[in-house]
Amino acid sequence: MSNKKSNFIVTLVSFLIVALLVAVAVGVILKYTSGGNESFKTFYVQYGNEKILSTDTEKQMKLESGKLYYFEVGYPLDVGKDKPRDYSVCVMPNTKNNFDFTADGEYLSWKGDVPELSQYFGLTKQATSFTLYVPENTSLQTILQGVYAGKTVNSPTVQEIGSEYLYTLVVSSYNGKTTYKINLAL
Repeated sequence: MSNKKSNFIVTLVSFLIVALLVAVAVGVILKYTSGGNESFKTFYVQYGNEKILSTDTEKQMKLESGKLYYFEVGYPLDVGKDKPRDYSVCVMPNTKNNFDFTADGEYLSWKGDVPELSQYFGLTKQATSFTLYVPENTSLQTILQGVYAGKTVNSPTVQEIGSEYLYTLVVSSYNGKTTYKINLAL
């Protein structure tokens, strides 16, 4: 084989390797920036095969009573670290759906008077994952009855409210710079 052919083959292979590395780098950047529309994502939430990487749109999820829902959280740049970074997770009222209800005749607002609701969704947090579990017969009425225990609660039905997505799962990175919201329905 002549020296010119050998140099050409080495150059061609080197070029192909560099092109492949650039394509992989661009693919990774596009994946973790929602197609280049956001800054690089250093935190994600995953349910099943879907990684949630966008904070622009709120996801929606319908929960079934008696079913366990498993979510993973992670930091793509923390591969190989011994101790995972922390995160926060809770279930709150979806404040886009505001309505009034009464507890012992006192008028209250879903948007301002209802506290965190995590305990009614069986939220269990681990180092790199969390689960939700909705007990049988859970409804808006049973949740409000739990929040305002010992009081008579009268609330509108989901049909009267006009939306079934009354709850929001809020998952935030360790420093609070990234927050994902998933609206939940029962």
